[in-house]
Amino acid sequence: MSTNVPAYPRIPYGRASFPSVRREGCLYVDKTRFIHSLENERYVFFIRPRRFGKSFWIAMLECYYDQRRKKDFDVLFADTDIGRNPTPNRNRYMILHFDFPRSTVPWRRWRGTSRTTAGSSSEVR
Repeated sequence: MSTNVPAYPRIPYGRASFPSVRREGCLYVDKTRFIHSLENERYVFFIRPRRFGKSFWIAMLECYYDQRRKKDFDVLFADTDIGRNPTPNRNRYMILHFDFPRSTVPWRRWRGTSRTTAGSSSEVR
C-alpha cells in the first residue's frame, strides 16, 4: 500500500550554519526583511531566550555583509526579501568571525596541578 505523503523540508534543529541550511533545502523562515530596519539602528543588542535562533541570525548577517561571500549571494539569498531588495551595504564589509569552542583541557592542567599516588595530597606547582 502506497501513501501519498508530501515531502516536507527537514527542520534544521540546533544548526547555526546559514549556508548549509540554505544549500540543503532545510526549512527556513525568512527574517531578512529585518535587515533594512537593523541598518537604521545606532545600537543593536540581541537578547532572546536560548534556542531562539540568535546564532543563526548572526550567521545570516555574516553571509549578507561579508565581502568574501559576494559570489554566493544569489544562491544563499534566492527567494528571500533581502535577495529581492538588497541594501547598499550588501557584501560591503570584511567580517571577522571569532569562534570560542569549549576547552577540552581539564581546569587542573592549566593551574599546574599534579596528582600523586592515591591517598597523597595534590601539589600545586
